[in-house]
Amino acid sequence: METSSAGYLVVGGEFTNVNGIAQSGLAVFRQAKLATSTVKTELISKPLVVSLSSGTTRIGWRATYDRESSSLTYQVLRDDSATPIATITKTSRWYDLPEMSFTDTSVAPGTTHTYKIRRSTVTPNSRISPASTAITVASSGPLGAYTSLVSNDGADKLIRFDEAAGSTTVTDTLGRGSVTVGSITLGTSGAITSSAARTAATFSGTSSSYATISTTTTRRAPSRSEVWFKDHHDQGRQDHRLRPDGLGNSGRYDRQIYLKHAGKGVTSGCTTTAVHAINTSASFNDGQWHHVVGTRAQTYGALRGRKR
Repeated sequence: METSSAGYLVVGGEFTNVNGIAQSGLAVFRQAKLATSTVKTELISKPLVVSLSSGTTRIGWRATYDRESSSLTYQVLRDDSATPIATITKTSRWYDLPEMSFTDTSVAPGTTHTYKIRRSTVTPNSRISPASTAITVASSGPLGAYTSLVSNDGADKLIRFDEAAGSTTVTDTLGRGSVTVGSITLGTSGAITSSAARTAATFSGTSSSYATISTTTTRRAPSRSEVWFKDHHDQGRQDHRLRPDGLGNSGRYDRQIYLKHAGKGVTSGCTTTAVHAINTSASFNDGQWHHVVGTRAQTYGALRGRKR
């Protein structure tokens, strides 16, 4: 390795590629202040759009990354206009791509729109996503108080289980992913009694009774998971878990929330080569509704738990 007063760094080695470009032998790098960027930001995925209440749309997308900067600015574009309706800056890296969203409140009920996301920067690093599927803005509403609270709090996903009894499909209210279910009973009495849809889902406690969502999160990313549950059994059961391989029936898991045997405490933990967990001393298999929050900080292995 050798540096020069002209602002170059020369590195020798058997490189096959550098920054995605074929390379062999010596690699030459300029100082950032002298370099002219020729490496584009990675592609931005097609945004997902839902209309949850009259006169509003919620646009969601996953952040991308840039090899030269971790702080990226995104612009939300509506229809064919090149003028952004929102500009948002977010930190991301190739191993940590957070979910992002914006709520558009300037659309008329009954109108139809598409959205794109543009990485705001100078050429050649500018990127623009494919257009979203066209969405017709809701003409009725408003959004329920509980759903509004969750959405405004920045949640990525919300599974209400508010479908009618006998339904075989379940939706993510915030539109960020598809939900797959197996052997559950919908239409049972729920925890949020102030909601227009006061229902919940009953699970049998077997491996064939589940609900999974298709979106993923990075292993080291900070996260918060919340779940309402009611249980009166003596056997331990898992109310919520994240699986690193994304498989619905996997033995691998991370950041799970579950009842131990005999209902002796709620545990929120993550598993690498060993289990790291925090526990409560109380029992919660009392047949009453409980709200539990499991938070994982960005510091690896740091766990926080809270019961409400």
